[in-house]
Amino acid sequence: MNFLHYIKQALKIIIIDKKAIREVAKDKKATVPAIIFSIIGLLIYAYVSFVKKSSLGGIYLDFLLSVLMIVGMLGLIHLLARLFGSKDKFIHFFRPIMLFSLFDIIYLLVLIPKISVLTSIIFLIWGIIVNFVVIKEAYRLSTGRSIGVLVLSFLALIFIFIMISMVVGMIFFAQNPALYMPK
Repeated sequence: MNFLHYIKQALKIIIIDKKAIREVAKDKKATVPAIIFSIIGLLIYAYVSFVKKSSLGGIYLDFLLSVLMIVGMLGLIHLLARLFGSKDKFIHFFRPIMLFSLFDIIYLLVLIPKISVLTSIIFLIWGIIVNFVVIKEAYRLSTGRSIGVLVLSFLALIFIFIMISMVVGMIFFAQNPALYMPK
């Protein structure tokens, strides 16, 4: 495995090189670097979480939630792509989107106070754009179907966050009802 080659491929994916996305999607040797890059990305998120919260408990929870969200979102995107007519395998999406995790290094800029909000916005927008192109290229879907997959996956994500917030709120209320009851 030529690791430098996959760093170059990741950089090409970051700048939306469609040919690189298609190559990585079919490259069986790209699976291990994709996993390594995703772990690096998760460690970066954990580090940022630790620096912002100064709590080891927060790191573990954020790391676990990040893993669950990545697995859940990738699975959901795959399911939606299949429902929108793709016949491609999950791994064809997994490889390029996980190589894109190299972009997570940019997320460290969130630690710089004056540019943290701007960095987060740019990070989010660029991530959505690259996700769209990777979905389109890896699953060989039309532009409209790719947008459909992306929009439905984000709506599902919002729904999941609302449901989790409600459950956490109910658990908190059940443990501390006196805080919310009129006196």
